[in-house]
Amino acid sequence: MPTSFNQDELEQLIEIVAAGIDDISLLSVPLLVPLFDAWISILSKQSMLLELPEKSTLVVGDIHGDLEHLKKAFKIKKNYSIEQIVFLGDIVDRGDKMIESVVYLMIEQIKNPDRVFYLRGNHESRAITEFYGFKNMCELLFDFEFYNSFIRGFEKLPLAAVLGEKVFLTHGGIPSEPINFNLMKFELKPPEILEGTYAEFVWNDPTESIDGLSKSIRWDQFSYFGKDIFNQFMEQHDLDMLIRSHEVYDDGYQWFFDNRLLSIYSSNAGIYSNVDPYYVLITKGSVVLIRAADF
Repeated sequence: MPTSFNQDELEQLIEIVAAGIDDISLLSVPLLVPLFDAWISILSKQSMLLELPEKSTLVVGDIHGDLEHLKKAFKIKKNYSIEQIVFLGDIVDRGDKMIESVVYLMIEQIKNPDRVFYLRGNHESRAITEFYGFKNMCELLFDFEFYNSFIRGFEKLPLAAVLGEKVFLTHGGIPSEPINFNLMKFELKPPEILEGTYAEFVWNDPTESIDGLSKSIRWDQFSYFGKDIFNQFMEQHDLDMLIRSHEVYDDGYQWFFDNRLLSIYSSNAGIYSNVDPYYVLITKGSVVLIRAADF
């Protein structure tokens, strides 16, 4: 843990957020400054593509300000001695606990940087958070610099991870152009994710209805990818499975491509109150869907 970080401040903030604070204004900016510094220091040392060891891993999809289901994921991790946890992005926007959620995750990552991982989603973006509410909430309750501290962290988030050399984790999908993983590990992370090959990791979506690629309804520069494109990517990188989030399913998950791609959604915050949230546990080569409502 960084030597400049005050342990008393960390414990105080953990107590406030973990209690499910109702009045976010109880969080003070001076208390959060050392947290931001410690968090960004950790993220700055991570590459754009993480290589994670083959350990028991809980994978969490979109949270979107759903503090209840974020905290439940950590409870499951603790109660079942799961060794590491990976969030697939989109922690902010939509839900009413968006600030609490990202601060809670930030704290857990500072406490356990080798066991808690946070990948970038399409909402970990200055442009997207300006539109979907996170910026407004930060400025309403605090100020622009408070918001900008989060953006500095978002710009340092990894875009993807390979778990145990065989399972690929990312927020959205696979790029339309071939990717060199070795180069990706050494390139700088893009400050914004609205265009370009690497941005496709957080925006592209799978579909069973086409071969090849077709333009996304989300944005012209992004794509739907079919089974053939998926198989090429998996073969190129010798991967067995891909787990992603990014799309909402009422059942909380959806299988694609002969059950080699799994899409999960881990929130029912905001307008998605009808969703039945799921997580995924990966252990000893097995993949187990975990229904949040069962815990």
